[in-house]
Amino acid sequence: MNQQDEVIKQARALLEHDERINLHPSPIEISVCEGSLIIKGEVENLTTKRRALQLLRNKSMTGINKLIDQLMVKPAEHRGDGALRDALCQALLADSTFHNCTLLARVKTGAAQELEQRGFETWQQADREPSGLIKISIAAGTVGLEGKVPTPSHKHLIEAMSWWLRGCRNVENKLEVDPAREETDGELSDALRLILEKDRFVEADQIRIDIQNRVMTLYGFVATRKEKERVEANAWSLSSIAEVINQIEVRKLEV
Repeated sequence: MNQQDEVIKQARALLEHDERINLHPSPIEISVCEGSLIIKGEVENLTTKRRALQLLRNKSMTGINKLIDQLMVKPAEHRGDGALRDALCQALLADSTFHNCTLLARVKTGAAQELEQRGFETWQQADREPSGLIKISIAAGTVGLEGKVPTPSHKHLIEAMSWWLRGCRNVENKLEVDPAREETDGELSDALRLILEKDRFVEADQIRIDIQNRVMTLYGFVATRKEKERVEANAWSLSSIAEVINQIEVRKLEV
């Protein structure tokens, strides 16, 4: 067995032995090219995607110096890129968090290798002193986010709202926080708290968050397993989180 085959074997074993990753309904292709480990496929949900990436990033493999993520999430329903753009922009316009941010959006069309980039449409023009500039690009179910926002909570909330879109397959979040600073555990906790409060499918006041060195542990009680999984997915939507440990219990909530 050559070195590349050994690396692929190690990577696949890591994924197969994690109980939260089911490779049967969500096959993941693993390959090696010029020192890069490439993972590709369509997985069931965001938790599976982030967990797979986390496992492989933390594993030292001979000859590998880069991980290339080409994983997509299977959409809850198939929607056109224009519909995704409209839904996300309308959600942002309706949210007071972004009332002073300039909002631009476009849909990319054309072949995957040579995408035609249409000009950005202005959905919201902020005041003379805007708190942020958000540029949204949609291509083949992937939401691209660029620009500047005032806080980490803004950056992470937009990503979570993008993942909530029925039809979203991936999110590439390149938003910058301005002024730039190192993100703290406290800011990550605040960001998730805001996301949970905005999520109408979650009882946010039943959830407790503990975070140490970007490892986030979730406690509390929810009514269904689906709600427990949604809270965890919201936590994983914070792309700078290192790990999510879900200790939430499923039991009927007191009215």
